[in-house]
Amino acid sequence: IRECTKGMPCDFTGIEYDMLKDGDGIQWPFKKGDELKSNQRRLYEDNKFFTPSGKAKFIYEEVAEENPKPSEDYPYYFNTGRGTVGQWHTQTRTNEIEFVTAIVPGEAYINIHPELAEEYGIKENDKVIVNSQNGESATFIAKLSRTVKKNHIYAPMHYIECNKITPSVYDPYSKEPSYKFIHVNIKKAI
Repeated sequence: IRECTKGMPCDFTGIEYDMLKDGDGIQWPFKKGDELKSNQRRLYEDNKFFTPSGKAKFIYEEVAEENPKPSEDYPYYFNTGRGTVGQWHTQTRTNEIEFVTAIVPGEAYINIHPELAEEYGIKENDKVIVNSQNGESATFIAKLSRTVKKNHIYAPMHYIECNKITPSVYDPYSKEPSYKFIHVNIKKAI
């Protein structure tokens, strides 16, 4: 693995097993030949960045307009985020940990404001179909919660259903997928 990092921004070819075994950890990059001055090294403390000029490059632009906007057909904000401290990413690893599976619902769920749920005849643990502006839909278990606004629906990002209905929009610089929000409509599953 060390050799695979050679010449890369994360180069840690200078880290030896004994340095890890007897130390407090080592901040990468740590190339072969680098000298460990302290265990408090930090990335970019030398003011050298991985750009042609060696200087930091700040990218900024005007705040992007919300796109798409809510509509009569899709009036609710579907927002995503971390579910619990035990859940990470798509649960490919954390779903194998008994402690996590004991406290996390096995099925995808949404948090929905009780007043909005009442308008649709939705009760706690009912199945709800969420239809998104991108033409996808998924079924979730309803969890009534006043922690979300009435026109917002929240879902943990760790379930495939969540990422299915959010758009595949990427940041033009980092290529990080959005997977954060979209406008939706809902109906109680029958």
